[in-house]
Amino acid sequence: MGARNLDRLKLIAALALTLSPALAQTVGTNKPSDAGETPTFSTQSQLVVETVVVTGKDGKPVTGLKASDFTVTENGAAQTIKFFEEQHMADTPAPAPAQPPNIHIYDRLSLVKISPE
Repeated sequence: MGARNLDRLKLIAALALTLSPALAQTVGTNKPSDAGETPTFSTQSQLVVETVVVTGKDGKPVTGLKASDFTVTENGAAQTIKFFEEQHMADTPAPAPAQPPNIHIYDRLSLVKISPE
């Protein structure tokens, strides 16, 4: 390698070292916030509701159960129960509310086409 090639390599190396900080991305600086901007954060959550009725051998509901009394799995992997609530249901369902006389329920609805006159 000749002296001329060596000088070229030194020049290229010097330029690379000199320009690299100017071209590098600055890390750790934040854009100043504008007074009118509201920060926005995105997230996802999935709530799965499972209704379970536990009865004893006599057919009566079992009460006093806690989340630790249950195991929930998905594809064989145990899932964490984040919310658990025991509810007491009435033995007999409440009767359906009576409908006011001016409301009519039809078994079939027909398609009506309205054309301009």
